[in-house]
Amino acid sequence: AAEAKMLLDGAIAVSPSDPALHIERALLARSLDDNAGAVKAWTRVTELQPRDATSWFNLAESLQRASRIDEAIAADRKALELDPGLTVAKVNLAKALAEKGLTGEAKELLVAAAQAAPLDPATHYNLGVLLLREGNIPGAIGAFERTLQLEPHSSQAHNNLGLALKAKGDLE
Repeated sequence: AAEAKMLLDGAIAVSPSDPALHIERALLARSLDDNAGAVKAWTRVTELQPRDATSWFNLAESLQRASRIDEAIAADRKALELDPGLTVAKVNLAKALAEKGLTGEAKELLVAAAQAAPLDPATHYNLGVLLLREGNIPGAIGAFERTLQLEPHSSQAHNNLGLALKAKGDLE
């Protein structure tokens, strides 16, 4: 990893306007849990490719991991402005909004994302988490069951389905 970082940083010094190098640097930083490095690299990518929604999403995700939630929300909103159908950005934005206590807007985003991408397990899982937090037990159960239809081995969905069933009083 250290050698890869050194090689990438050297290549970036030679070709600072090559977005592919910055993307590789961001991915390396992410794999090393270097949130600051990932944010720096993705920021540079968005400067070089300001119309690329996926780059804005990746910046938002790195900002969220760095606990820079307000900036993550802004970056996710930019990603969705560029590509309104980018489901991963909707889910990421909803998670950030929920973290800020803006659960109404988060829920609207997740419901819309679940309708637009009915086969995306992450959307249904995150909707289930939000519904469980709200106390909407039947809705949470349905969302976790849908998640498990799409991703049967999701331990998180199994666990949260168990919590929802327990809250319902269904201990079996």
